[in-house]
Amino acid sequence: MRAETQARRDAPSSNPLDDEVVLPDHAIQTVREYCHLLKAMQRGGDVMLLLESHGMTVEQWTACAGAWSALFMRRMELAMRFSVLLQEP
Repeated sequence: MRAETQARRDAPSSNPLDDEVVLPDHAIQTVREYCHLLKAMQRGGDVMLLLESHGMTVEQWTACAGAWSALFMRRMELAMRFSVLLQEP
């Protein structure tokens, strides 16, 4: 396989939904940001420091996560895109 073909296969796909601001009242406003934060939480480490680096307290994170859950129930295309992003490296 040619190098550029492999590079294209390895590159994360892009979608306009990734960077659409869907929760403007929260620190995590796009599905890409939400996915990156959850992946960082899964890697372990100091979650409090991670939340702080995003300007959030535990209470704000709880409200944000709840808002994302409610949004995924209303916007199935966003939930499906989130699922795809979670599987990308």
